[in-house]
Amino acid sequence: MERKIKKEEIGKFLRRLSEKYEVIIPTEFNDSFEFRVINRNKNEIADGIEKFSNSKIPPKKFLIPESEIAFEFSEIDGNAIIKEINIDKRERIIFGIRPCDVNAILLLDIVKKEKPKDLSYFKRRERTLLFSLECNTLCKNSFCTSLGTGPFIESGADLRFTDIGDYYLVKALTDNGEKFLNFPEFENADKKDKILRDKMVKNIDTKIIGHEEISEKLEEIDEEYWDSIATRCIECYICTLLCPTCYCFNVFDTLSVFGNSGHRIIFQDSCMSRDFSRLAGGENPRRERRERLRNRIYHKLKYFVDRYGRLGCTGCGRCVSLCPVGIDMREFIFE
Repeated sequence: MERKIKKEEIGKFLRRLSEKYEVIIPTEFNDSFEFRVINRNKNEIADGIEKFSNSKIPPKKFLIPESEIAFEFSEIDGNAIIKEINIDKRERIIFGIRPCDVNAILLLDIVKKEKPKDLSYFKRRERTLLFSLECNTLCKNSFCTSLGTGPFIESGADLRFTDIGDYYLVKALTDNGEKFLNFPEFENADKKDKILRDKMVKNIDTKIIGHEEISEKLEEIDEEYWDSIATRCIECYICTLLCPTCYCFNVFDTLSVFGNSGHRIIFQDSCMSRDFSRLAGGENPRRERRERLRNRIYHKLKYFVDRYGRLGCTGCGRCVSLCPVGIDMREFIFE
C-alpha cells in the first residue's frame, strides 16, 4: 500500500505518533545529526530533516545501549539471589533511519537470535518500528550501492519514505506499518508520484560486488600491507564504536561496600582493544594491532559471510569519514 504526505505535515504526523510512542528522529546537533527522542512541545520535530544525510552515531544505540545493568545479585543466608532487571517496555518509532542502518539492524537480528538469544535486545526490538527515509543522494564516503544495502530499500522497515519534491511517497512494507497510512495527514498517491520515485532510483547507479570477489581480494593482501595499515592506527576504536553492525561487549560486576550484593553490568567494547582478546593468565592471541585490525576486517568481509551468508558491513561510510588517521574500509573492498 502506498500513499503520500506533504512535507509540511510531517511535524503534525510525528506529534500524533508521540501521543502513543516514543518517537526518535534525526535532529541537528553541533553541526551534525543525532538520533534523539523528540520533545513534542518543541519545534525540533521537523527541523533539519530536509538537510539530514546520516548521523555520526547509528540509531542502534536504542537497541544496544552503551551500558546497562543485566541483573542484581545478593547473598542471603548463604544463598545466591538473582534479581532480573525489568527491560524498558516503551513502544518506539525510529523515523528517518537510512537504508544502510535498517540493514545493519537486520544483521544484528541475525546475530542476537543465536543461542544464547539476547532477550534484552529482542524485547526492545519487538517494540521498535522502523520508518526509513530513502536517500536521494549518496552520503559522503558511503559505498552502500556496492554492497546492496542502499540507498533504497524494499524490505526491513515498516514504512518507507521517499522524497519526491513537496511530498514524501510512503509505502508500507509490513502489516504493522500499513495501519499508519490511514492517519489523516496522508493522501492518495497517483502514478506520477510513483514515476518520480522510480526515476530517482534509476538515476543512482548501483553496482553490487559479490561476496566471493571481496573475500578473494582479502586473501591477496600481504603481511607488509597489514603492517603499514596497522602502523597508522592509534587505537581510538572509533571504527567499531560508531559502526552500526558492531556488537562486541564486556561485563563486570560492581559490589556493595560489604560485598554481599551488587550488579552485573554489560557495556559496549571493541575488538580493536588490546585487552578484548586477553585470556585468563595473560595470554593474548591478538596482542598486536595488526592482528586486531586484520581480524576486524576479516570479520566484516569474510567471517560474517562464512557464518551467515551476508557481509557484516553495510557501507554506511562512518568508519571512513571518522577515522582520524584515514584508514579506509573501501581499500579492502575495491583496491
